[in-house]
Amino acid sequence: MISNKFITTTLALFLGASIYAQEVETQETIDFSADRPGASTGTDITGKYKLMFETGFGFERDLYEGADSKTYTLNTSLLRFGLSDNAELRFQIDEQTQEEDGESVSGICPMIVGSKLKIFDGYKAIPKIGLLCNLVLPTGKSEFKSDYVSPQIYLLFDNELTDKLSLGYNVGGEWDGNTANATTFAAICLGYSITDKFGAFIENYDYFHSEHKPVWLTEFGVSWQVAPRVQVDLAGDLNLKCPDKNYAISFGLAWLIN
Repeated sequence: MISNKFITTTLALFLGASIYAQEVETQETIDFSADRPGASTGTDITGKYKLMFETGFGFERDLYEGADSKTYTLNTSLLRFGLSDNAELRFQIDEQTQEEDGESVSGICPMIVGSKLKIFDGYKAIPKIGLLCNLVLPTGKSEFKSDYVSPQIYLLFDNELTDKLSLGYNVGGEWDGNTANATTFAAICLGYSITDKFGAFIENYDYFHSEHKPVWLTEFGVSWQVAPRVQVDLAGDLNLKCPDKNYAISFGLAWLIN
């Protein structure tokens, strides 16, 4: 069940975005590149000494494997700080409510710290290349956290197909902090710039593990840069094999603070 805190926080964020969008815009060219929405991650990093704040809310329902599982992401908060021209530091912490077969647990998820590196700027058909490395710390609600620190490593690729069309793809490995077996993550994303301020995307992604069947979820969404430093977004996920049993929706905001 969505709490009053969730509703209040949501309204405050979007009210703040609306007010900010009404401010007088300068002629300054701002390099703005958010990592949301979407399951995949782009190669772009936050500018040197710049601070980006990204937050969002979402709902996911999964009946694919029998149990009725619902996840409410009440607040996902990611801070990105440009450490240099080729690296950024990242800090993320989420708040969730998980329900399954009538039982519910709420709390703070494990803290994630990491870095994204720019490896290659791309040349013609050769894609941009980046590397994202995270550590998931055994913190937060006891039902959510693992026994040990768990690493996540992803290779990131981007191809500019045209002035408006881009293709991004990721591949990586994630460990759960409890076993030595890794889960492989793969994603491919097609993005389209409708205008300078509006964008749309569609992507396929999945997590591959020996104990689970591959699903290949499809996500699609839009983003709107309401001000030079503020973007809002809306996205939805579907399991195309059984869309009535496995789906999600999310919306959020990205703010380049300085």
